Amino acid sequence: MPKNIKHIKPFILTCALALFLFSKASAQQVRVIDNKGTIQSVNNNNVTSSNTAPTNPIEGDVWFDTNSSPTTIKIWDEQFGPSGDWRNLSDAIGEWKLSGNSGTNSSTNFLGTTDAQDLVLRAGNVEKLRITNDRGQVRINQAPVFNNHPLVIRANGDDVLAFQDNTGTPRWHWNLLSNGLNFVESNVLDFRLFLENGGNVGINTNDPTERLDVNGKLRVRDITTVITNNEILTTDSNGVVEKKALVATETNNQITTGANGGIYLGPTVFTGSFTISAPVGTNDTTTFLQTIPGLPFQPSQITFVAHPNIESLEPDTDANNGVGNNTATLQNTFGTMNGFANNSSGTLTQATMFVGGSGTSINNISRYSSNDYCIGIRYTDQNARDLGKIRASLNSFNASGFILSVTYNIGAAGTGNLAFRRQIFNEDLVVFYTAYK
Repeated sequence: MPKNIKHIKPFILTCALALFLFSKASAQQVRVIDNKGTIQSVNNNNVTSSNTAPTNPIEGDVWFDTNSSPTTIKIWDEQFGPSGDWRNLSDAIGEWKLSGNSGTNSSTNFLGTTDAQDLVLRAGNVEKLRITNDRGQVRINQAPVFNNHPLVIRANGDDVLAFQDNTGTPRWHWNLLSNGLNFVESNVLDFRLFLENGGNVGINTNDPTERLDVNGKLRVRDITTVITNNEILTTDSNGVVEKKALVATETNNQITTGANGGIYLGPTVFTGSFTISAPVGTNDTTTFLQTIPGLPFQPSQITFVAHPNIESLEPDTDANNGVGNNTATLQNTFGTMNGFANNSSGTLTQATMFVGGSGTSINNISRYSSNDYCIGIRYTDQNARDLGKIRASLNSFNASGFILSVTYNIGAAGTGNLAFRRQIFNEDLVVFYTAYK
């Protein structure tokens, strides 16, 4: 086929289509052939430019409204209003205008994406804010995704976040330093609160050395009262708070824990008396144990005072009064004895001393001392000869008293009538004591 003949058919077809379309230009719908050769019906819309609205518009007609400046593009919407109306093109296509929108519906109108894409806001063509599409997370300053936190801020250098009052005056801001987070009272002082890497917290210090390091006075308004321990808080020379036991654990400590958990110092001194009763007998020596109960604590030391021929605390009942007048018997012995027993250091020490004489006559002084006994009375005649002894040593302390080992001895041989010397076994002895916890 000749070359020129090849192009005749498309040319004739194009001309026929143009004539067809032109003949239908005034109709509301026209028929066109799409790119597949299929005849389709489309609206024959009008485009008008005037300062008055066109009459008898149809769906989709366009009006360039020159009555406003700048010219407003409007489109006829059959569904808008009670019987159709002209709508601004920007409203019809759902755009957000720089001057603001009106007539929006919050359930259908929004600024954002409908596909799986983040919403990004830029300034100076630099991303400033990003709303992440696959989680409820807002990221500021190109912050990367981090877990599921609702807000993630990437610092500008050291600066993270600032707070201003209602006048716009900066009040507080945060700095993210190399070694921690600094809470700053803006234009006043850094490190009002400092969270150091590793877990230490500082108040008014950038170098906390403990879990909480307060550079200043500390006030605690409410502390729970407990009754289950006796520990207290104190500080070392560097101000570090420590917990220490209020009551030491030494066995001889006189302070204990009270019923409410506090320290309790009960009675520490106790005075009392007891009577050493005569054993009666004819032996030269008699030894026995005597328990003294009734103390409110276990003593650690005791002092003793006694006087010979004081055998009872009942008034005017001592049978020795007026007995053996002007005779060299032990009923005339008088004097004073002092003694002690001490186990406060864990090692028992004791001692006693006596000085006295005879009411018959005083030709000499009766003396006695020993570090083997805590009680010692030496009965004597007018010449200070030994008529017998009543002595006692400490056997032990117990939880409510003590035990004595008591010994009666007749006087030294040849110092008097044996019957006189054996009278010692008929002697009682009243002893006063003072016990210390």
